[in-house]
Amino acid sequence: MLEACKEAVQCNDGDDKIPVAIDGTWHKRGHTSNHGVVVATSVDTGKVLDSELLSKYCHTCKKSGAHEGCVKNFDGSSGGMEAEGAVRIFQRSNQTRGVKYKQYLGDGDSKGFVKVVESKPYGDDCTVEKLECIGHVQKRMGSRLRKLKKDLVGKKLSDGKGVGGSKRLTDGMIDKLQNYYGQAIRNNLHSLQDMRSAVWATYFHELSTDDDPQHGLCPKGDNSWCKYNRKEPDYKHHGLPESVMLAIKPIYRDLIPKTVFVSVNTLRLGLTDAIISFNDGNIGRMKVLQKLGIEPGFNTITILKELDSLRIKKAEMVMEEMAKKGRKLKRNKKRSREDTEDSDYGAGMF
Repeated sequence: MLEACKEAVQCNDGDDKIPVAIDGTWHKRGHTSNHGVVVATSVDTGKVLDSELLSKYCHTCKKSGAHEGCVKNFDGSSGGMEAEGAVRIFQRSNQTRGVKYKQYLGDGDSKGFVKVVESKPYGDDCTVEKLECIGHVQKRMGSRLRKLKKDLVGKKLSDGKGVGGSKRLTDGMIDKLQNYYGQAIRNNLHSLQDMRSAVWATYFHELSTDDDPQHGLCPKGDNSWCKYNRKEPDYKHHGLPESVMLAIKPIYRDLIPKTVFVSVNTLRLGLTDAIISFNDGNIGRMKVLQKLGIEPGFNTITILKELDSLRIKKAEMVMEEMAKKGRKLKRNKKRSREDTEDSDYGAGMF
């Protein structure tokens, strides 16, 4: 992680005031977990710079009372772990990492930023700034819609039909709603109120029908993305049924609970191993073995290298597939323009 900090400084043109992304996770969602992990990642390199494991429970203390080496290091609600972890990471950054985290990128609903600013980790000389991750919020929207669709398989909505199927909540429609949601945020960064209105505009736009158009929040004028408000002739609504829209409405507000539990020691091992593998690849585990006095053999080294090579190949395949889709989409758009421009010429027309 120290090497990752040095790399982040180099990517920041040698400036030791670097931007970081802060995120936390718990063993159980719903703010009932005894353990939590907070991680600081470089915005520039994507590598982990620091981490904090918080625990409000010690199994040994619970059985035999206070003892030396107690693993409990946090008092408070589980929901406050991310904020507390962020504060600790920021407060020690200058001393243990030789850097200052100038900009804070976190979840939109995270309280960590507020707590970090209140703690003044660098005094009054260096103020921490907030960065917003639109892509994170947009992705979360799609994930929740897909989870809802999966949960409602085999169940009937208010109109007696399922949530999925033709002209209902298909994967394509989920992508469409997710993109609408992201664009509503990106296009209204100047105003929180306008952003909220734009998000709800996308919702009511899809809820509208020919008999009941609900485009009051959609932008007006000839440049509007809303074809109804552009007053296009013969415009027909093709949104989702009211039953589906009512089912997805809570997605805009609610969180999905997740319940997973492991011991704090297992979590600590998993966290540090994940950081090593993420920053340096599987081959980085050799250093752990060497620190334990175990010299890795030929087979061990070979397997670790093969795992890293396989991961790189998979990543390259994914990127190549994305590039192919991008090129195909670009070609289709070009052909569509050419067909429109050359409408006076075609096979059999002469």
